Amino acid sequence: MKKVFTVSLLLLCIISLNSFSQDTIVNKSTYHKNYIHDGSYLKLGASFPAGLYGKDQSFKEGNTPDPAKNYVIFPAAKLGGVLDVGYLIYLGPAFAGNHLRAGIDATFLSISFNQTNLPFYPQDENEKWKFWYFYLGQKFGPVITINPYNQIMIDLSYKLNAYMSYFHHQFGGDWKDDWGKNLLQSEVSINIRYRLILASFQYNFGECLYNRFDTKYPSYKIDNSTFRILVGFVFH
Repeated sequence: MKKVFTVSLLLLCIISLNSFSQDTIVNKSTYHKNYIHDGSYLKLGASFPAGLYGKDQSFKEGNTPDPAKNYVIFPAAKLGGVLDVGYLIYLGPAFAGNHLRAGIDATFLSISFNQTNLPFYPQDENEKWKFWYFYLGQKFGPVITINPYNQIMIDLSYKLNAYMSYFHHQFGGDWKDDWGKNLLQSEVSINIRYRLILASFQYNFGECLYNRFDTKYPSYKIDNSTFRILVGFVFH
């Protein structure tokens, strides 16, 4: 009788240990480590004009008596470049089994330019880069990161872009410097990351107001929307 009791007790222990082991394996298999962490990034890529930005945008200058000079032209933009340096800041823990995390995408430095399609240049001017569109600014907005598998990350963000712009172009027949700005330009973007490497796709849309930062001068608002493709690195 004691042997039967002892064997039954051993069988019960073995069954219990086996059940516990299976439960442990299942728990381990369903557990997903949190790979979504804060980190700085550097992106470099190309800027393609979109919409009206790829066409000449001209404005009549009513105060100029000479009909041959009563216009201001912003020439069509062409392929350009972009440099973004920023930081992904996450707020609170990851959720949905460590597959999602929300935070802020802060681009502390954004520099870009677009070449221009000028039909002609002033005499003695061979450096065409002097007549390109230049931009300097910052971008901030919410981001949600999806971690579908391993260390693959997908960042979805919407940012407000505040920047200043410089452009040298024609005013009523004369070549002059012009300065512009937009404090609330919009950008939607998607990043695809794996470990240190990332690819970014951005649509930056809005208008730039050129008035030399002085209300005494005429104001010209041009469409400067762009589609951007960048590659870079993220450092945790």
